[in-house]
Amino acid sequence: MNRPTLLSPAGDWKTLITAVKSGADALYFGLGTFNMRARAGNFGLDDLGRITDHCKKYGVATHLALNTIVFEKEAPLVIPILEVVKEAGIDMVITWDFSVIEQCRKMDIPFCVSTQASVCNTASARFYEQLGAKRIVLARECSLEDIRSIVQNTQVEIETFIHGAMCVAISGRCLMSQYLFNKSGNRGECLQPCRREYEIRDPEAGHSLVVGKEYVLSPKDICTIDILDQLIEAGIHCFKIEGRSKGPEYVAKVVSTYRKAIDLYFEGKLTDETKEDMKKDLATVYNRAFSTGFYLGTPGFEDRATFYGSHATTRKHNIGSVIEYDKRAGTVLLQMEAGELSPGQRIYIIGDTSGFTDITVERIRKGHKTLDKAVRDDKITIACPNRVQFRDQVYLVESLQVED
Repeated sequence: MNRPTLLSPAGDWKTLITAVKSGADALYFGLGTFNMRARAGNFGLDDLGRITDHCKKYGVATHLALNTIVFEKEAPLVIPILEVVKEAGIDMVITWDFSVIEQCRKMDIPFCVSTQASVCNTASARFYEQLGAKRIVLARECSLEDIRSIVQNTQVEIETFIHGAMCVAISGRCLMSQYLFNKSGNRGECLQPCRREYEIRDPEAGHSLVVGKEYVLSPKDICTIDILDQLIEAGIHCFKIEGRSKGPEYVAKVVSTYRKAIDLYFEGKLTDETKEDMKKDLATVYNRAFSTGFYLGTPGFEDRATFYGSHATTRKHNIGSVIEYDKRAGTVLLQMEAGELSPGQRIYIIGDTSGFTDITVERIRKGHKTLDKAVRDDKITIACPNRVQFRDQVYLVESLQVED
């Protein structure tokens, strides 16, 4: 049986390094142009060589998203980008605009058809396969039954989203942000007005209703832990995690959880109890509550969000920064800049070159003293399992009570 590739988002260097450390088989990321996540941190052309060098050291594949529509005057700009892509050794370009596909074909660059192409059936998949696509990201609107049929009747690799944000529009092609703010979702600039609370007003009677208890335009996020075994058995080649605008803690938690789940499945140890524990872990980071999306059928009203923003069961607060790391002792010296920290509490350390480290603090030392509590201006030492860097930021993790 095919072991699916686990594909992680990378919106900046912090999340890229974190994704590699967390067990991703491949990463996808964008530049400042032709990118459906223009509001993510993103990278420059001169970063591509460094990205491939880093990822190849760990056997991680690299996928560059050039997945917006391309206007006539912009088409010539694609060529120099792809020349750098080719030279840097990027493994695949994610696209759906035929101007980009044409150039990839001419330059012999492997390409993956973006979910923006809305491929939902075998005939469409075969069309792109004949064009030379190495892989197709199916539309999120495909059911598991649809996917099984497409996999069985084509030779091209199939990729699907297994976790992250859903969009109310077909394959994300929505003009709401364009109409309201002149920021087009089809150019990666969506401001997500669909996620907000709205008032419906009757101008004749003067009555109004606030649509807030049910955010009818805001779907819950996909979470497929409960049905991961079915997705593997459907023969999907690549499992994609949404989230290029999310933080390192999201990437670390989601990638490591699905990494563990896939590995446990192939060891015959992925149980219902394990899935339930993993789902609770996934709920600790950014989410709008969970749904299986279209996999088991068309989502109903219960698959709409009932709140604005994140439903995460934890949040982080910046409390300080790293002064220095002692590799021999396995400890880090921290500068407390806000709040308080006690043994037993959990912290994140996040940096551009060190990525993400999750620590439950066991003991706090200040000089030769052991502290029950560290406060602002204290310089403290704690155990740290990973190398971190000067000025990496330290965050206290707070548990929240989240209502269903």
